[in-house]
Amino acid sequence: MAYSQTKMRELGRIVANANGKTMGAILDLYEKPFRAALHKPPRHASPMNVLMHTLGYFKKDLSAREKRHFLEVLEAYRHGRTPLSSAVSILRSWVMRFETEYLYGQTFFSPFPEELMALDDSGRGRA
Repeated sequence: MAYSQTKMRELGRIVANANGKTMGAILDLYEKPFRAALHKPPRHASPMNVLMHTLGYFKKDLSAREKRHFLEVLEAYRHGRTPLSSAVSILRSWVMRFETEYLYGQTFFSPFPEELMALDDSGRGRA
């Protein structure tokens, strides 16, 4: 979704219409649009769409203050005042708090193994 909603829907149709096709046949159909989806890096606004979509999973469980705080962090990201990881961390905490199984496995929230994450890789490093 963060890369291309159009390609995401196309890939979903390929998987949904497997109709007894072999795994090899499905992978053959899937490969070209998958590569096309990842060909260009996501636009700055694309992760915001993912974040807003994810917020929808929690909208009935959150207080008005929690929603407002998240939207303020998202707005700060939009204007370049905070990193994307700030909003992602808030959502990740809600995924755990509300035990939203579907979202646990989404690589958007954990794109790298924890062992690869370090403060000095954040673009600013430590002084």
